[in-house]
Amino acid sequence: IVMPFAVYLRKALFVDELITQTVSKYKLMRPFLVISNLFAVTKNHKIVFEALGRLKDSGLVINLYCTGNIVDERDFGFANEILKHISLNGISGQVHLLGLIPREDQISIYRLSMAMIQPSLSEGWSTCVEEAKHLGKDMLLSDIDVHREQWPNNPWFFNPKDSMELSKKIEILFNLNRYKEFPELKRENSARAKYKN
Repeated sequence: IVMPFAVYLRKALFVDELITQTVSKYKLMRPFLVISNLFAVTKNHKIVFEALGRLKDSGLVINLYCTGNIVDERDFGFANEILKHISLNGISGQVHLLGLIPREDQISIYRLSMAMIQPSLSEGWSTCVEEAKHLGKDMLLSDIDVHREQWPNNPWFFNPKDSMELSKKIEILFNLNRYKEFPELKRENSARAKYKN
């Protein structure tokens, strides 16, 4: 028997008060994208920063919230490299590093986001991909084998080494979603029911 990996999001994570509290607590600027990964070389944040830099140069500024441990204990210098890369791309004012945050805040940020991004160069069966599926969120996914297996019908795959391609897909996604209110409750409820089944 093969048991598929799945996530469980309890009902208490979906109360309206959590949304209001999270917006206030983190001073969220909408619309925004979110990445939830440890800052490590293989997680490939840099390609997203480069894509956002390209978009800013063309006049489109999109906020990005990053959750996850900023310091990789295997490579203590990488956090400084990340900060330099953000500065180099001129996006310091739109990239918000939240670090490790409570679970209820993380899920609320997912729900409030325009889309989630998983840019990894290599990955196991990604938890945040399962969470995006559960919540009915759009997800920009690096085009690697495990992501193709995990979410074969996802329309937002991108070459994880091509910031130009990613910037174009972010712009398309932004234009499709810029006037929507998040969370999208109808879409979310439908996705949650399908995921539960």
